[in-house]
Amino acid sequence: MRALVFTEPGRVEIQELRDEPCRAGEVTVDVGLVGICGSDVLGYMGKSRGRVPPLVLGHEFTGRADGQTVVVNPIASCGQCPACEAGRDNICPDMQLIGLHRHGAMREHVNVPRDNMIAFDGGASAHVMTMTEPYACALHSVSMVPFAAEDRFLIIGFGCLGSMIGAVLQHKGATQIDVVEPAPARAALGERFGGRAVDADATEPMAYDHVFDCVGAVETHAAAGRAVKSGGHIVLVGYKEAVGGIDFVDVVRREIHLHGVMAYTAAAFREAAALLKGGALKADGLIRTYALDEGQQAFDEARDGRTSVIKNMLRIGGGA
Repeated sequence: MRALVFTEPGRVEIQELRDEPCRAGEVTVDVGLVGICGSDVLGYMGKSRGRVPPLVLGHEFTGRADGQTVVVNPIASCGQCPACEAGRDNICPDMQLIGLHRHGAMREHVNVPRDNMIAFDGGASAHVMTMTEPYACALHSVSMVPFAAEDRFLIIGFGCLGSMIGAVLQHKGATQIDVVEPAPARAALGERFGGRAVDADATEPMAYDHVFDCVGAVETHAAAGRAVKSGGHIVLVGYKEAVGGIDFVDVVRREIHLHGVMAYTAAAFREAAALLKGGALKADGLIRTYALDEGQQAFDEARDGRTSVIKNMLRIGGGA
């Protein structure tokens, strides 16, 4: 089968790979569309410790299986450990992610656990349903805080994850959403999701009930700490850098709540799929689609992030 393989930092190329036999409980999906995630881009840039070439990337995807159009939860958990039994399968110690721990979906066929598939024939388009994974991340991120519509929210970084958090907040009825994003085209997207673009240097100190850091850099950690109210919540969604920026003395003295977010639970993924099937996300103008042969260009443009497009997708086959 044809596959787009990450071969070295800054390089992906088309290769022929052998089809893999299904494991017990798996089914083969003929991949239709696959999104390029920010974590895929980090891998492509050589900045992801787990994404080591040669590797087929991609974990946001739709396709055809069992005669149905499906979207796939790319997280496979054991289902038996205390975390799984508590519904926190996203932090299962044996969790595996397609496109990280095993070859991903940027190829013609991929084997997935049958229980991870959700059919969506009719209703939303395949392009919208391919956004289920980042939308599930946003749902899980927002679930970390005690939501009230009148609270003040700040989103730092308005790429795909930031905009999906904005979409979830808007869907839940939030009325005060501010957005910090240096790229003008993406900052302008804030209004589309009920938000208001604000300059990073002019962010009101200690003014926000909840701050979502979708970048994860030293400076954005520090900005989140300055912006959050005493007793407020910081949700760490992005993870660009491992250390620096957060003043833990300030965290203690002001009783700031810190939340780390690891992807989403299976329940959040199912909820995201149901919401998108129901029309919760209007994706017009947000997605750009490339042929598999245009994978290098698609990754380069996703890395640059200069346009209002928040998701580059590859069309692998015609099944979705």
